[in-house]
Amino acid sequence: MVDQWPMYPGGEIGVNEHVKNELKYPEEALSDSIQGRVVVRYVVQTDGNVGEIEVVESVHPLLDEEAMRVIRAMQKWKPGIQRGKPIKAAYLQAFNFNL
Repeated sequence: MVDQWPMYPGGEIGVNEHVKNELKYPEEALSDSIQGRVVVRYVVQTDGNVGEIEVVESVHPLLDEEAMRVIRAMQKWKPGIQRGKPIKAAYLQAFNFNL
């Protein structure tokens, strides 16, 4: 039971804007026509930083690395709260690389 889930600046819209503004299609992936869906798991730590980043659904190393880079570039979150104390919380983020 979580009393308060972590919150990214701007909420879900803020996360979507961050992804939209930060994501860059790798040039080599473009030239090789590599596309697909990458899913990244990450944990919002008790201090609001993002860590424990891992690809759980891979397409190609170039796309996987770009997706992880975007997650690493996130601003600090407001951490989740349970019984008055900050907690860790895991999230999944999908990245669609389409040509």
